Order: sequence, then C-alpha cells, then structure tokens
Amino acid sequence: DPAVRRADPAHASAQDGLPFELMVGIRLLARSGEGGMGTLFLAEQESLGRRVALKIVRPELRGSATALERFRREAFAVAKLQHRHIVRVIATGEDDGLLWLAMELVPGRGLDEILEEARAAGRPVEWRRAAGWMRALAGAVACAHEAGVLHRDIKPSNIRVAPDDEPVLLDFGLARDARWTGKTLTQAFAGSPLYAAPEQIAGRRLDGRADVYALGVTLYEACTGRLPFPEGPADQLLHRVLTEEPVPPRRLEPGLPRDLEVVTLKALQKSPRDRYADAAALQADLDAILADR
Repeated sequence: DPAVRRADPAHASAQDGLPFELMVGIRLLARSGEGGMGTLFLAEQESLGRRVALKIVRPELRGSATALERFRREAFAVAKLQHRHIVRVIATGEDDGLLWLAMELVPGRGLDEILEEARAAGRPVEWRRAAGWMRALAGAVACAHEAGVLHRDIKPSNIRVAPDDEPVLLDFGLARDARWTGKTLTQAFAGSPLYAAPEQIAGRRLDGRADVYALGVTLYEACTGRLPFPEGPADQLLHRVLTEEPVPPRRLEPGLPRDLEVVTLKALQKSPRDRYADAAALQADLDAILADR
C-alpha cells in the first residue's frame, strides 16, 4: 500500500524507535506515552499540516483477539461522539493488521498532574474551578450516554485540562456500547479501583450511574485533595469501596459550600438507585451551585 511506508530499522532507531515513517498520510514525530492498550505518538497529518495524537496497538497485544476487539470498540465508540469536552477522532484504520486511531491533540495538562501539584502545595483545587470542570465533564458524559456509550474509566489521568481551563475527556479504551452486538470480552473487573463504582467492582451490570460515581470521586479528590477511599492493599480498598462511607468533604475542607458536599456525596452513593439518575442531573445541580442558586 503506497499510503504506508515502513521505516528501515536504522531510520526507526534514529527516530526514537518509531515503527512507521509515514502511515496513511500521518507522519510520526515522537513517542509520547504508553497506555494500557496502545502506544501514543505525536504525529502530523500532512494533508492539513496539523499535529495529532496517534494511538497504535502495543506490539505485545497485536496477537490478542481481546485487545484488538477493545481497541476497535474505542474507535467505534469515540468516533460517533461529538462534544467539545470529548476528544475528537480524526481518523481510524487498520494497515497490515496494525490498528491505529488518530485523535485531536489536546493542549494543556493532565488533571492528575494538576491535582498532584495541588497536593504538593498542601491545598486542594479552588472549589469553583473543580465544580466547573465536573459540570463540563458531566455534560460530556451525558452526551456519551445518550449515544449509548459508557466510559467505565473516568479518572484524572483520562482528563486533559486545556490552557483555557476547559476539561476534555480522553481514553475510551474500556468504553461499552449499549448497542454493541459482539460478545462480552471478559467477566473480570476492568477499570481503576480507586474511581470505580461498587457495582463495577462487584462485576454487576452497569449503566450510566457508574460513570456518575467516577465523576463524584474525581470531584471529591479535587475539592479535598484526598480520595474518598485511600490507596492500600487491593482487598482492603475493595472492601472499603463496597462497605464504608467516605469522610464528608466539609470535614476535610470546612470552607466548601454545604450544597457542594451534598452533591458530591449523592454522586458517591453506593447503590446506583440512590445516586443521580444520570449525568445530566449531576450537571444541573453543579450549574445551580456555580450560579449561587
């Protein structure tokens, strides 16, 4: 295929081990990171002269039918979502058995970096800023749910905060599509235990309220500088998530508005039926708080 030109080994070595010099009109510039499913590259879409983020299935996973199916699901899920707070897919494809996904390059910093910096400074993020992020992300999640897509892995490292302080939701590698006709990939837990809802950890059927819980965890962490349930041995963490209640946020940060505490704890209810019915309802209450209603 003339659209795909393999780099010779010497050239690849000289270019930081890049596997391709040019792929379907996208030139790889630099390796930028590793995810659970793929290797991330900074790349350039030559026809438009713009930088993009390119994800390629990690070499050791290319023989795994499960990994390839998950990668296809991510492309299928994200490509149909159009929202200013969701990363935009530019192109996706498969060449010589290699799956790839080109997405917009979101400038800014990871929310995990911002929260870690705040912790190091001994203070949480200002509450209005945190509530603003979660209000925007709740709208993005509501859009995904309306399209039948559950993210299942919302956490600070999957959120990018742009220079204008607007958040963008990334990495739909664990997304599930309600209308997907393929088989379930695995019955094992998938996600991040620190941010996963109790029903996700317990392996029960999920709906959009699992993503609402993850937004609640992220809001709690941003406003208090702490997670609702601290890290520890896996069995202890899972037991806490399933059986214990988080410390009320205002006990950790007395300056937080009482209404924000109520909203955060409602999003963190252990039973899905006690949480917000959907992400749009969470967004509406955060709207009200930010408008001082």
